[in-house]
Amino acid sequence: MFRLHDHIIYAAEKSSKLIHTLSKAAKLRWRFKHETIATICKSAILTQLKYGAPVWNEAMNFEHNRQKHIRVQSLINIRMAKAFRNTSSEALSMVTGMTPIIIKL
Repeated sequence: MFRLHDHIIYAAEKSSKLIHTLSKAAKLRWRFKHETIATICKSAILTQLKYGAPVWNEAMNFEHNRQKHIRVQSLINIRMAKAFRNTSSEALSMVTGMTPIIIKL
């Protein structure tokens, strides 16, 4: 039986892999500017994370599910702001101007 928690884990892992692949390719081959990386991350990755949110939104009441999505958005914000990994997700959201994913959901 498919559980909502499984979907959240799947979406978070898939998005994380996409972020790493995209940032690696952008660095090595394409030399994307900051704005281009931000547009791709906002349109592709955040859309993937929010897919089907009305169905599994109840699962976000649990902290371990929220942390998965917060971590993915933190990866996006680190790439956009070119910040250190240990910068807090709240500070990164302020620097990049992105609304936290939990509030959007």
